[in-house]
Amino acid sequence: MIYTAPLAILILIPGIYHLAKKIYATVATNRERIPCNDDNCVIGYPPSFVDSDEIKLLQNLKIRDIKVFGLVMFFIVFSFFQICSIFSSSSVVHFKSDWKLINNPVHFYCEKFCKATIAKTKVFFGITHHALFLDGHMNGYDHIITVVYVDKFGKTIWLPIMKQTGQPDWYLKGFNWTKWTFRVNSPRVNSQLLVKGVKDFTAFWAGKYNIELNNAQFKVLVKYITVPTKFEPNFLSSQMKKPWEKLANANWDNKEFSINYLQDISTFKAK
Repeated sequence: MIYTAPLAILILIPGIYHLAKKIYATVATNRERIPCNDDNCVIGYPPSFVDSDEIKLLQNLKIRDIKVFGLVMFFIVFSFFQICSIFSSSSVVHFKSDWKLINNPVHFYCEKFCKATIAKTKVFFGITHHALFLDGHMNGYDHIITVVYVDKFGKTIWLPIMKQTGQPDWYLKGFNWTKWTFRVNSPRVNSQLLVKGVKDFTAFWAGKYNIELNNAQFKVLVKYITVPTKFEPNFLSSQMKKPWEKLANANWDNKEFSINYLQDISTFKAK
């Protein structure tokens, strides 16, 4: 059979065949043997229900045992991953620093191992030591920035970054939300990062909708909002109704990006 030929080649590797033979011999020796009798060889209809958890794979191994073992291993492994992540969290770092637990070989190797571990678990399982997202991240965040496109007929098209109400649009999901909210913008806006972010988002959006970047005009808008510190009736509605102001003109000319600020960008840093 052609589709199983790779397995045959694998078996030919020195040592693989001998290992497989020993594994098979172990399984064959321990598998459940059911003799034929009136209970299991009778001609007739099979039982209407079989508890799959009670099916034996080996003499002393049921499917339930595999399930329990799998769950136990799952919790052990992921608890270990989480402990490694917590080991590098800010609160634990402060605690270790206060109690002078960091300047020793044991801590050095533990930290090195944990950093290597969370580098993989973050990518594959989403486990991270970063606190997402606390009040401190939003402290002083009194503005919302978005981008609109102006076509050749003068029509304004909102990029799906922010809705006109100031709420995140469908572009801002997962990492895109983090990128726009804290990499491109932040409570203290960095003009260079803002330029780069607007460039990235406009280029991606234009490419998605087949808009040539030879002469494409965009506007960067800002909505000034109030940072909530206590409960206020209809607070959300009042912030959604606040107007947008033009912050900058952004242009693509012969695939070269430029931006011209109409407001003093340093005012965002002074807060």
